[in-house]
Amino acid sequence: MKRTVEAGPNQTFLIRGPAKVEVVKGEISIFENILEKEKNIVITKGKALPVKTISEAVLDVYIDNDEAIQPLEEAFPKEWIEAIRLLDSLKVPGIIIILGTVDSGKTSLTTFLANHAFRKGFKVAIVDSDVGQSSIGLPCFISMGIMEKTVSTLSEVELREAYFVGSNTPSRLLHRTLTGIAVMVKKALENGSEIIFIDTSGWVYGRNARELKTSLILMLQPTVIIALQRGREIEHLLAPFNGSLKIIRLPAPNTYKRDRENRKFIREILYRKGLEGGRNITLSLEQIRLRYTLLGSGSKASPERFEEIKQVLGHMPVYVEESEDLLYIVLPNGEIRINKDITEFLETKVGKPEVYLVQKRDFENVLAAFQDQNNKLIGTGIIREVDFEKNEITFYTPVEKEKIRFVQLGQLKISKEGEELGYTKIL
Repeated sequence: MKRTVEAGPNQTFLIRGPAKVEVVKGEISIFENILEKEKNIVITKGKALPVKTISEAVLDVYIDNDEAIQPLEEAFPKEWIEAIRLLDSLKVPGIIIILGTVDSGKTSLTTFLANHAFRKGFKVAIVDSDVGQSSIGLPCFISMGIMEKTVSTLSEVELREAYFVGSNTPSRLLHRTLTGIAVMVKKALENGSEIIFIDTSGWVYGRNARELKTSLILMLQPTVIIALQRGREIEHLLAPFNGSLKIIRLPAPNTYKRDRENRKFIREILYRKGLEGGRNITLSLEQIRLRYTLLGSGSKASPERFEEIKQVLGHMPVYVEESEDLLYIVLPNGEIRINKDITEFLETKVGKPEVYLVQKRDFENVLAAFQDQNNKLIGTGIIREVDFEKNEITFYTPVEKEKIRFVQLGQLKISKEGEELGYTKIL
């Protein structure tokens, strides 16, 4: 339904998506991005934006229900204004890491500060490292964009580069997450960026979360760390750096909280976007190189080795690949229950330090990223089937098969409709 909002200057409303806001009269500001008469913005389901009137304004707001519009005292905490001052004295290139829990306002603050930095004439890059709630790129990627204009949301920032992690949570793949952030910062600097904002994930509790954030800070040695908190909720992340790095603590706003289902809904929209226009393509495993998988790193085992494994397991494996350090075995679907005892027994029997057992179906629907011969990301897709007899792999993807040189495999499984299907076993 359409609701017309008439408001005087300096009034603020929180508008929840799905919604469309059209400026009929006057001017509004969203994180200091100005929208004038006849401009509009779409707010997707699961997200919310604070809209502040600059002058007397008339807005046409298309929403599902009246509760989607709520008055606010302020668009963001007044302390955020103080953070702008750091831009005046910042030496370039500068790296700013923004930390906070889930829904603490990290992306909102990044948008706000990036707009101000852009207006001051800096060349601004944003590294979106939240693989579960991506704004600039797709989920499961670390993305980098360079601002060409002020924006209301980071999704308006043009994607320049991306690094495939392959999981919608950094907790499963710490090393890939760190590598991706480092590579994207390097790319941003190569593009001449003067200020780089790192928008981080909300994963802040537990030993591995501490390990990731500490390693990130030590790796990048940021110019400034900005911590968004309600009380002292992330002081455990800051403690190792008190006195050694500049830390700015800001209050987290009372933003619209997204539940797990809403976050999943947003991810699945983006998966569908990445697969839009897809079709099945079949590639020879001899013509491409696989990355982030053990498959393809060794040589096909001898018939004697196949027979040896059959004698141990009672079933002929679909495929066996052997390297100096490990044996990689693909089994028929569902015929053998894989467990630690079987793996350890095989390691002793075949004399390899490591044996990996997977089933043929473990490959189905695995998310993948494609690179060209220059290692440039050219798109994404999902595995439909691996044919070990023909030595071929079939993907569902919009990418032209002739351009694909390298394939990176993730751990997340999704359907071609974008539905998350869980995680694969080690590939």
